[in-house]
Amino acid sequence: MKKKLMVLLSAMCALCLSAGIFAACQPADPGSGGNNGGTSGTPSQPNPPTQPTQQSEVTSLTFGDVRVQLLSDTIVRIEQKGPEGFEDRPSYIVTNRTDWEPVEYTQASANGETTLKTANYIVHIPDSASAESVYITSAEGDALYNYGGMTDTNVYLPSPSDELQSWYFTDSPRIIPSEYGYSVNEDGGILQDWDFDNDATDIFVFLPLGDYEQFANDYIDVTGESEMVSLQMLGFWDSRWYAYSAETALQQIKDYTDRGYSIDVLVIDTDWRNSGATGGVGYDINTDLFPDMAGFLDDCHDLGVNIIFNDHPEPVTSGNGLDKEEVAYRNENLTLILSLGLDYWWYDRNWSVALNSCDPDISVYAFGMYAYNWVTQEYLESITDLNEYAERALIMGNVDGCLHGKWNYASDLSAHRYTIQWTGDIGSTSDALAQEIYAAVFGGAEVGIPFMSSDIGGHTQAVTDEMYVRWFQYGALSSILRVHCTRADYIGGQEGRMPWLFGDTAEEVAHVYMDMRYRLLPLYYCLARDNYESGLPVMQRLDIEYSQYVEASRNDEYLLGDYILVAPIAEATPTAMADDSQLTHTADGGEAPGLVAEYYNNTTWSGNPVRTQVDANIGFDWGTSGPAGLGSDNFSIIWRGNITIGAQPAQLMFFADDTVIVYIDGEKVVDSNGTYDNYLKTSKTYEAGTTHSIEVQYVEEGGNAHIYMYYVEANAAQTQYNSRTVFIPTGTWIDVWTGETFVGPRTVTVSHPLTTSPIFVREGALIALAPNMVNTSAETWSELTLDVYPSTNFEAGITLYEDDTTTVAYKHGEYRKTDVTMTYAGNNTILVNIGAAVGEFEGNRAFTERAWNVRVHVYDDWGSVSGVRINGRYVSIEEFAKSADAEPFAFSGAAADSGIAEFSFTGSVKEAYEIEIIFTSTQETDVNEDYDDTAVGFTLTAGEAGGSADFDALGTLGWTAYGEGSAEFPVNKAGVAPLINYTGSYDTPWIVDNNFFNKTYTDGSGTHTSASAIASQKDFSIELTTTGQKAYYILYVGGNQCTAKITVRDRAGNVSTEMFGNIDGRFLRRIVIEVEEGPVSTLYITYSALASETAGTGTPTYLTLLGGFVSETLPEVGQLPETTAEAEIVSSETPDAVVNLSDAGRDLGAETLDWAQFSDNGNNPERRLYGEGIDSVVFASGAGFGDYSASIMYSDGSVNGAHTGTRNGTCTSGYITANFTVTPNVQYIRLYTGTYQSENVVEVYDQNGELLAQAQPFSATSVAVTRVVTIAVSVEEEESIIVIIRSMNAGTGGNVSLAAVALLGQYAGESPVTAEATREALPSEVDLTERGSSDWMYVVGNASKEGGAAISALTFSSYINNYNDYAATFSYLNGSTPATGTDGRECDFVRFTVTVDEDTDYIELYVSAMDGASAGVVILDEAGRAVLRAEPVTSSSGKTCAVIRIAVDAAEEETLTFMCYKGGNAGGKFGLAAIAVGEAAPATDATQDADNA
Repeated sequence: MKKKLMVLLSAMCALCLSAGIFAACQPADPGSGGNNGGTSGTPSQPNPPTQPTQQSEVTSLTFGDVRVQLLSDTIVRIEQKGPEGFEDRPSYIVTNRTDWEPVEYTQASANGETTLKTANYIVHIPDSASAESVYITSAEGDALYNYGGMTDTNVYLPSPSDELQSWYFTDSPRIIPSEYGYSVNEDGGILQDWDFDNDATDIFVFLPLGDYEQFANDYIDVTGESEMVSLQMLGFWDSRWYAYSAETALQQIKDYTDRGYSIDVLVIDTDWRNSGATGGVGYDINTDLFPDMAGFLDDCHDLGVNIIFNDHPEPVTSGNGLDKEEVAYRNENLTLILSLGLDYWWYDRNWSVALNSCDPDISVYAFGMYAYNWVTQEYLESITDLNEYAERALIMGNVDGCLHGKWNYASDLSAHRYTIQWTGDIGSTSDALAQEIYAAVFGGAEVGIPFMSSDIGGHTQAVTDEMYVRWFQYGALSSILRVHCTRADYIGGQEGRMPWLFGDTAEEVAHVYMDMRYRLLPLYYCLARDNYESGLPVMQRLDIEYSQYVEASRNDEYLLGDYILVAPIAEATPTAMADDSQLTHTADGGEAPGLVAEYYNNTTWSGNPVRTQVDANIGFDWGTSGPAGLGSDNFSIIWRGNITIGAQPAQLMFFADDTVIVYIDGEKVVDSNGTYDNYLKTSKTYEAGTTHSIEVQYVEEGGNAHIYMYYVEANAAQTQYNSRTVFIPTGTWIDVWTGETFVGPRTVTVSHPLTTSPIFVREGALIALAPNMVNTSAETWSELTLDVYPSTNFEAGITLYEDDTTTVAYKHGEYRKTDVTMTYAGNNTILVNIGAAVGEFEGNRAFTERAWNVRVHVYDDWGSVSGVRINGRYVSIEEFAKSADAEPFAFSGAAADSGIAEFSFTGSVKEAYEIEIIFTSTQETDVNEDYDDTAVGFTLTAGEAGGSADFDALGTLGWTAYGEGSAEFPVNKAGVAPLINYTGSYDTPWIVDNNFFNKTYTDGSGTHTSASAIASQKDFSIELTTTGQKAYYILYVGGNQCTAKITVRDRAGNVSTEMFGNIDGRFLRRIVIEVEEGPVSTLYITYSALASETAGTGTPTYLTLLGGFVSETLPEVGQLPETTAEAEIVSSETPDAVVNLSDAGRDLGAETLDWAQFSDNGNNPERRLYGEGIDSVVFASGAGFGDYSASIMYSDGSVNGAHTGTRNGTCTSGYITANFTVTPNVQYIRLYTGTYQSENVVEVYDQNGELLAQAQPFSATSVAVTRVVTIAVSVEEEESIIVIIRSMNAGTGGNVSLAAVALLGQYAGESPVTAEATREALPSEVDLTERGSSDWMYVVGNASKEGGAAISALTFSSYINNYNDYAATFSYLNGSTPATGTDGRECDFVRFTVTVDEDTDYIELYVSAMDGASAGVVILDEAGRAVLRAEPVTSSSGKTCAVIRIAVDAAEEETLTFMCYKGGNAGGKFGLAAIAVGEAAPATDATQDADNA
């Protein structure tokens, strides 16, 4: 094969590289100077560098154990010598260490350091340096780079809008693939001879000096370029989870072509295999469906269609992904299927199975793509003749870090090499579409992934006809056009994402947009080549070209090439709700507004509703909670009433989680039983002006809860418009549908019906177009159209790139390029030059003549085209008037945006053609001169935050505090317009309660000291309003297990960026933005994650924003408080079967001072009554569960009172932060925690963020593991202690959990009251007036002693049930009227208070217990100390009635809180009938005399 032969001939003596990834035969040099020698210096003198040596032209110098390599004028490598020496072999991340040109530099030594000065930078190597101590400045001495910690492998790229003076990553872990790569080493080498033992600090510093394109090019030079996609991959893909047979798959292809659609790729999901889709195990062909797989694949190829198989790989070993058995199995079977004729593999790690990685710090996503790519490439090379080129090794994999469409962390630094990546299983809603647009635009600009593929139409939900149209519009102009969905039975019966399933409008739009896509393929293919050469993405965010504009960094619009601006609309027209006035119910013989709603605490609408109310409309999102009083799960609602249709016929549409069933006029028209989160329309359209009865039945079973009723007018696609804002860059941009022009730079609002979406072309543009085609192999581009958008002051230039479209010949120079330019020549003449093609390649596309069809757009304010000369000779022109029926980017004929002057010619591709287009008159392209480009003088610095800041004292001009009770709304200085404004985040922010920093501020409710912040996994956007005067804007920001960057820019394009962080733990910084006196304007701040610490499929990474203030002077940094806190992990054990939180410290000889028990999302835990010390427990995205291994009971809760035992808890895929106020009497913190498919790590910190203790991690796979972790703590005075529970190395669905936490120790001081409980025999008659000499209460009827004041605040549980068969008859005086009764009240608990003093002798509780329940009592004094805990009354079958007599000895007056509760069997019953408080009988004289004696 030609490629391998050339490599062997040119590089046999140096490296053994296997194409695509970096396998090296040459080991590292173990000598002290690596491959460059070197000597060690004394500590008091500089290490003398060796003379530079040429290793493949690398300029390299060593300084003891440090090597500095000047790779180029914009890249520096700084390396610490590893255990095996300096490293020159390609690593897993860095593919190119040696192929660099020499760099000119001068060397000097002074002031304790050596400097290496080049034209662009100065490298400073301190004496006795480590790699971490080397730093870089500009030639003028300004700081460019300082080491800020290891980055690991998951790092966001710099934004095109950053200052971009420098950026770096560390090759860590540094792993050296062997020559075997992902092939089996038959010699038996461990892990296929990969070298994991030469890891060391290895830093690659990029110094693009503000040039993003330079950075992108340098980045792929170091880490490797992506394979060019084949042309077919840029065509249309049809995909769905569907059990095709050979016959139905071929029919699917024909269904597309018979309907006039194009198709290039068909995806066969997992049902091609025998084992089906459930496990992804095995590679045996399902011969029932595909009896002749090779023949089937040949048939598809005959139709011009490529085939992709989806593979959910199940590892065959539990160890390393390079284990011989695993590698052999995967190679053998993937190759076997490829040998049948399969074109590509889809490595789908999105289920619960994935290949194991070669290293914990290399994600399963990236390593899996490496493995599949390697196997594919090896196979393709093995079947290629020596005088031929192999086909391109292409796969599709998951986007590392973008989980189900959401960016959670940065991709692995190797991931961009694998060209096509998929964002995961996504929904079909407008929110899901908006998220996909963001993911792709951001992923290109700041992750470097060239082709991101979405499940167009959505995977996990049914899609409405209208939303399908919006999805298709986006997909057609995205990098990969692939429709996809899950199986029909999961999404309301939708059989796929074929356009003809979604109505006439969808078909019309799909035809227009698909044809547009195919005509634009010359542009897409050129962009693919540009990515290979330069690293720039296909969908280019506007700030790549227009970084001077702050608006250009938005992630919801993009450029295709230089001249097409695409701004997809993510909303479809029918998502409006019915007007409230259309919904009524019958009341008092007439119609009243709203629908009658019955709310039930079950899922069957049975029994009596908890409440009945009138709801104005049906539009609710309860998140993971639920309606008040119904809990978060297992409830149902029925709405009933009438709906009146408006002026247009309409349908109703419902979006619900979980079930929604709808009856209109008694007929069932919607039934989503068994599905959720699908848009479901009524089966009928209802006539205008008619009124109909409506009944909507809703059920929530678990998880999220929401229901919306939408109102869909007929012909909404034609009558309703969606609007969005679009940033228009400099120049005049033309709406391709209407010809309306928009002059930039400015932000405009545009509106479109469902049939179109915003697409603009710049005045001054050239676009090459191909003819419509059934697939990409049907046309060779021997005939092309050149679309010309003339301008007198904006030049244009494009490159037409061509090769054989399928093989790697392009890597060896076998391609050709044709440059086309457009300029204004004066005299109303536009000059278009089509250059002679440069380069050669072989194949049927290497024709020698091309027919050009040139379409010149003639604007309304320009004159007509009076003549055209090609190489001096006039040609005839055909003119077309502007036509609203024309399609954008038409190959010939009319245009929708302007008139057209069209002409054609044919000529050799090797000849150049000068085309003069002569107009009768021309106009200059407009530019918006009124754009606000106000410059603000500012400087940005980032430094240590200290420990506190008094916002009131320091924020003389204003202050803002975030995370103070609300993640959405800050607290601002009163009476001052906020100068610091949070404007958004990619995530929905949440509150993090402790950041080891105290803010002090005063608002309307008093003075507060807080350590709260809002947190985001990815970024924050902030705007600062400048006042015109000199001021200091101080922000406090932080984060966890990441590095971060903060970028500040003004409207004039001035920008400054600082980077900092801690990949291994928390960090906090004080950001100072010094603003000079000047105009009132705005500064724009982006604070975002840079390097992320990943863990399995999740991440512990997050950023925090605490707040800030504005001051006229720069204040000192607040000092950290002193701390005496100590902590030690005492034990981490499996919890007992039953845990009593109220007495959780019994085994330690400690009292329970406070406790909290969690369920649902963790926001509203049950707490100990009067408990203090547990300040807050915050779950990152908490969710409830109900299977904790211990049954957790309590008897002194503040809300629910008592519980016989719950297994509920709260889990999170991220982390849990618990904040405690610890006093000297606190001895222990106890956590009832667990993990599932993850590793649980418990860390204990003091208030300054110092790690005090860490528990031994414990992990779980498919069965949850629980632990009770006991932490001994001590302080000399009151301090804060913070406990963090992290989820590490999580698998799919992995999480950590917390069911409860308890604070244990000794009570502060002695209680003034003692009490002792005994069970007394119950008399048949009880005189409450006699027994309650101090006070009494008869519960049912609320009768009490006249004038009695000891008993008060009687509060029952939500469950109560009165009964009348108590075993004693009570008598009492109700005022002066005698009364009797045998009533009692069943409940789960009852709470009340009793005031006692020195005279109080006893309190009697007349209780009942039934069917295994017990009657218990807890008494707390005013300080919250437990005076008594007892369960003296038990029962078996039937009802047991008894009196609990509590003897009281009070040294002084004290108000006691009683909690009487049901213990024992949860299915039993507890009741209370009466309470009596008695005083000791007065002593007789004889008794007194005896006492005195």
